[in-house]
Amino acid sequence: MNRMLAGLAAAAFAVTAFAAAPAGAAAPAGAAASLAKVDGDRFTVVMPGSPERISNTVEIGAGTVATQAYTVTEDGVIYSISTADYPAAVVAKRPVEDILDEARNGLTNQLKGTVKSEIPIRIGTPKGGQPGREFMIASDNGELKARAAVIGNRLYTLLVLYNPAVGAPNRDAFLTSLKLKP
Repeated sequence: MNRMLAGLAAAAFAVTAFAAAPAGAAAPAGAAASLAKVDGDRFTVVMPGSPERISNTVEIGAGTVATQAYTVTEDGVIYSISTADYPAAVVAKRPVEDILDEARNGLTNQLKGTVKSEIPIRIGTPKGGQPGREFMIASDNGELKARAAVIGNRLYTLLVLYNPAVGAPNRDAFLTSLKLKP
């Protein structure tokens, strides 16, 4: 079901914004900026600033996918968490691994990049978490490190897009900060 990629629209927005940005030199990545808690819809994360929030809906054959993206750009680095709420029937018919493959492939294609590494992870809940993936993508637009997981009928995608020569000092603190609300 290639239409599952429609839910990646929120994450793709962040990638597209980065790819379209002028290629000027970013500020040097020094000490990590202070991180603030962001209270999202059914989750919290920490980000280096106040995010812009974009919501959208996408119609797919099996119903409506509601997407949200919370994005902060700081010193030329994009930090973004996106969610895609699929109809429960769609998620029930698809193996989680297929949904995660499509998330990774969608971001890789959007960046016109290649996957450098990928590892299984557990994400989101205090009791061991849900299965997910962490992956790195290299492209001419920069390097992307992302974590994705399907929890219930929601795909969570956290990503950081940056110039690898400069770095992203808050990258791992942000990527590992996802907490689900009860």
